Amino acid sequence: MKELVSPAAVEGLILLIPLVPIIGAAIAGFFGSRLGRANVHLITIGAVAISFVISVGALLAVWGGEAGLVQTAYTWMSVGEIELEVRFLVDQLSSIMLIVVTGVGLLIHVYSTGYMAHDAAYARYFSYLNLFVGSMLILVLADSLPVLFVGWEGVGLCSYLLIGFWYTDSDKAIAGKKAFIVNRVGDFGFLLGMLVLFGLLGTFSVSGMREVSEGLSSDATIPVGTFLGEWTVAAAMGLAFLLILLGCTGKSAQIPLFVWLPDAMAGPTPVSALIHAATMVTAGVYVLARLSFLLVLTPQVMALIAVVGAATALVAAFMALFQNGLKKVLAYSTISQLGFMFLAVGVGAFHAGVYHLFTHAFFKACLFLCAGSVMHAMEPGAALLRREWGGGRAVDTEDIRLMGGLRKKLPSTHATFLIATLAITGIPPLSGFFSKDIVLHAALVRDLGVWAPLPWLLWGLGTAAATLTAIYMWRLYFLVFHGSPREEILFEQAHESPASMTLPLWILAVLSAVAGVFGLAYMLEHPASFSSWLAPVVAGDVVGLGIAVPSLYLLLIAIFVALAGLMVAWLVWGKRALDGDEAARRRLGPIFRASYARLWWDEAYDRLIVRPLLVLSGATWRFLDVLVIDRTLVEGSARNAMRLGRLLRPLQSGNVGAYAAVVAVGAALIVGLFMGAVALGRAT
Repeated sequence: MKELVSPAAVEGLILLIPLVPIIGAAIAGFFGSRLGRANVHLITIGAVAISFVISVGALLAVWGGEAGLVQTAYTWMSVGEIELEVRFLVDQLSSIMLIVVTGVGLLIHVYSTGYMAHDAAYARYFSYLNLFVGSMLILVLADSLPVLFVGWEGVGLCSYLLIGFWYTDSDKAIAGKKAFIVNRVGDFGFLLGMLVLFGLLGTFSVSGMREVSEGLSSDATIPVGTFLGEWTVAAAMGLAFLLILLGCTGKSAQIPLFVWLPDAMAGPTPVSALIHAATMVTAGVYVLARLSFLLVLTPQVMALIAVVGAATALVAAFMALFQNGLKKVLAYSTISQLGFMFLAVGVGAFHAGVYHLFTHAFFKACLFLCAGSVMHAMEPGAALLRREWGGGRAVDTEDIRLMGGLRKKLPSTHATFLIATLAITGIPPLSGFFSKDIVLHAALVRDLGVWAPLPWLLWGLGTAAATLTAIYMWRLYFLVFHGSPREEILFEQAHESPASMTLPLWILAVLSAVAGVFGLAYMLEHPASFSSWLAPVVAGDVVGLGIAVPSLYLLLIAIFVALAGLMVAWLVWGKRALDGDEAARRRLGPIFRASYARLWWDEAYDRLIVRPLLVLSGATWRFLDVLVIDRTLVEGSARNAMRLGRLLRPLQSGNVGAYAAVVAVGAALIVGLFMGAVALGRAT
């Protein structure tokens, strides 16, 4: 297949893909107050639109070809034989990510013009949003790990700024700090892993690493260091990827570093969609797929990644079951879906992980933006309730216990939310059915040779997570859009969002439906499948589902799971058998309490990590800062100087005669000592 666009026409424009949004961020940030709102969103949306157009051209340029497009911006640093270049690469993997980041990012920018229309910090918001997209594009395009790390840290910084965007609210500021600190823990591991890879392979370039690693086998030996000698490739790469995995679990919110992501809901809803659908949380999956040619050399670490992913998918799905915050449910859903991606990467089905990342970007962005539309519709009624209740009592427009029957008031939001829910729960023929089933199929048929029952365990955990996904998503749908209103004032005042918000919803809903075409091609083992497209750049063999009987059984199980979850949710919440926390607590007891309390995960972190660290830091502060530095070095030096001054003060009496006598006596002593030394010298 020939390229649809000449590579030469696009190659010189690659640098502009991340650069234009960064320039837009600078203009909006420094001059936004003077430009006015219309010009601010015109510049920032235009910047992302330019990046999107160039990204489409880059995708078409690599369509059907195995060679990627490369543009070197400049040489960052040169030390001895090591030369680090800022070089960007567009290949099959990065081109897909470019479309996701710029396409979904563009829709979120457009949506934000309606959602943030009345916010006082309008220019600052769009500046941060542009900077976020630019940082993610640097991460995606980087051909060297240090440049990738710049984008990696950039999205971490922007997430802190956007999650804590309304920083005057202490809860939102704390949520931003929590995300920043938890990600720093993971980033430390990622940085160390990057340095270990450099020590092993002698290069930071991803392309260079691929060349060096060709011909390496897991049982071959490789020098690790002067004192460590030679290790097997599997052990050396295992050390590197354990550290990199720590970074990926932080950025992609996996066990044990997922606790920041639910609190990230403190930011504006479009930010939640951007972080949770198309950008930051997918960075860990992308990095593991990008380094897949090295990751396959350490099957033990791959098995660990698969277990972490499957466990995260199930745990997060269970936590989502009885949450009452509209965005909170979607946050835990994101963690769970990322677990499916890690599961696919861990079993070596990198194409399946990337494909689920691709479909997830559409239906999860749609769900989050629908949540924002619902909250936007609730605001007029919430304002009336605040006045009616008096005393400044808060009305949570995210609380699904105050909703119900909104399909009558919000037809577009309801329809698009329904489509996205059908997709994420795996109802055929929408995209989520294909991508999730491909992951589960890969988990069962791919044997890493680590532990014989592992494939069945992974498939069982994934299937259980898929079942819970269907239950909690349909619970959310029924409680928000069906039944009678639970708070009449909120319902009566609700209204559909403006076109600037509903148009992106419809585009994302359509994409959620039609993106399944790649999965259908995969099942039919068609050359146009996602796995065939990614084959030149990710490791692993290309295996389709085919039409074998075992595969058909798996498909039937997947359909049954999706429909069973729908039926359970309809019987329990659609008919209001458990309408309210008290009813659920009485009927389900410990199951409800464990899910509602999120398995007490944050409380355990607080007791086992946060409080001991606070005690340790307090003791360290008292000993080092107060006792050693302040009292001993700083205040102690001052006190000693004062004491010495008091001792010498009597000598400074101001009596000139006394001074002359002291000088005379001193001179006499010096002369006497000198003459005594001369006499002693002559005698010897």
